[in-house]
Amino acid sequence: MSVEHTAKVVTDEAGQQGRGFAQQTRPEQDAGMRALLRLSQLSDEIQDALQRGDMVIVDRAAGLLAPALEEWYRVGTEESVPPTTVTAIADQTCRTLAACTAHLEREMVKIDLEMRSLRRGKRLIAVVKDRRTPSKGRRLDSNH
Repeated sequence: MSVEHTAKVVTDEAGQQGRGFAQQTRPEQDAGMRALLRLSQLSDEIQDALQRGDMVIVDRAAGLLAPALEEWYRVGTEESVPPTTVTAIADQTCRTLAACTAHLEREMVKIDLEMRSLRRGKRLIAVVKDRRTPSKGRRLDSNH
């Protein structure tokens, strides 16, 4: 069975270009190839969602990675699919996910720094409030 692929150029965070694979689905296509292409599709969706800042989609797509990987391990690929095709798709999927991981790690560091800054600011505000002496104010009753 022959599997036709159309390649698309994918650019990761570092500006590196790789080859992603899109597939026109056919009912007679081998189950292992569908599972492998599903992994590739999920990695592309994660990358696109990260670029848009849509963490809900990132979370949902990441949650589907493990079942898709298990499915690929369970069914494998037929011998009619060239190993170079399988390797190329798997390699691109790994590169895309590695770029996504690096992006998430950078964002986590930024968020950590922002949270530290906010905590520092809150502590400073609390210290300033504690040091401030209450205003004496005026008494309206002049007898006191």
